[in-house]
Amino acid sequence: APLGEIKKKAKHLLVGPVAKHFDVIFTEKPGKVLALQDYRALNLIPSWDRVSCEDQIEGIRKNVAFHFFEAHLEERRTTTDSKGRTRTYWVTVFRGQLVRFGFPKRFLGITMVLRDAGLFNFMQSAGSDLKRARLESPDFEKAFEVYTNDQVEARFLLTPDVMQRLVDLETTFRGGNLRCVFHDGGIHLAVEGGD
Repeated sequence: APLGEIKKKAKHLLVGPVAKHFDVIFTEKPGKVLALQDYRALNLIPSWDRVSCEDQIEGIRKNVAFHFFEAHLEERRTTTDSKGRTRTYWVTVFRGQLVRFGFPKRFLGITMVLRDAGLFNFMQSAGSDLKRARLESPDFEKAFEVYTNDQVEARFLLTPDVMQRLVDLETTFRGGNLRCVFHDGGIHLAVEGGD
């Protein structure tokens, strides 16, 4: 409990003034964030029954609009034992960070970057109209699978620099199941992990 209080005070002392200095908006407890539905529609997060969000930061940096927040999604599960008694409990289906970056132009297609699941890639829910795209970076191909409905645009978006940055992010988050979608006029990114 004392450590929790110190953490809370440190957040208020550090994050608020830093956000103000960079002219971005910090909301510690934003309630239900409407953008969650966008991430769900893009298959970046699973469905949920209960949600809590925190540490929302939004604004514009270097002419790029962004929206960042942490989400904890839970699903209600019910079991029945041999005597007919039911028990309801909650299971975490996602805990992590969700980020959206604006892009200066709209994308023509959808490009989805998912964590490579090895032999289980066929179970990935990339969407029926998205086809696998193979790219030239061996490091990237080891970590990720790319699905798109516009092969040319996928190669235009996933330049060697962008692929390397995604690999670096994956390394930074220690395999936090990083995934992202280039859709409409934005890049939606989800990464699982703690605070």
